Amino acid sequence: MSGKIDLTMLKQYEDMLSKEKMLFLFSEYKEKINTDMPKIDKYTAYKDLDNLRIAYHSLASASLVFGMVNFAKLCRKIEEMILEGKNIDELKDFIEESKMLLKTDKKQVEMYLEK
Repeated sequence: MSGKIDLTMLKQYEDMLSKEKMLFLFSEYKEKINTDMPKIDKYTAYKDLDNLRIAYHSLASASLVFGMVNFAKLCRKIEEMILEGKNIDELKDFIEESKMLLKTDKKQVEMYLEK
């Protein structure tokens, strides 16, 4: 999946909320991912699929505000795979991809908001 954010969506939220509010929300979002990503690692290690699904559901929703559409889609895909009964071994590649995509998307949002 490509790590390209939806700049139109990001701009719409910025116009609606203001640059300052978006910077504040993004700061809060970064705190959230700094908390959630270690939990995802823990849930993966312990094969805790229920909490893993909840964590990805939460990340997907929060990411859309920043135009991180592909990351949100991947989070939803992981969530759906868990609901379909996939085991942790079937999810590991998608989980690793989500971590890489999150890094690139987060960097793109940071670059946009720093303009």
